[in-house]
Amino acid sequence: MYKLQYRFKQQDNGRYTKWYTVSKHDSREDARKALGEHIAEFWTFSTRVVDPKGKTVGHYKYEG
Repeated sequence: MYKLQYRFKQQDNGRYTKWYTVSKHDSREDARKALGEHIAEFWTFSTRVVDPKGKTVGHYKYEG
């Protein structure tokens, strides 16, 4: 099970929050496609895809 997770910068201290799981997917490709659905939720954020072993297999960082 691949997990799509994200975190965002807090306004008060400018630090990133903890990682939140947005969705779970059977394949890495499905998790990558789901990234596009969540990409515009925050002005500054970081997102990643984690494989079943807990290894990060994809990462995207955006600062607006």
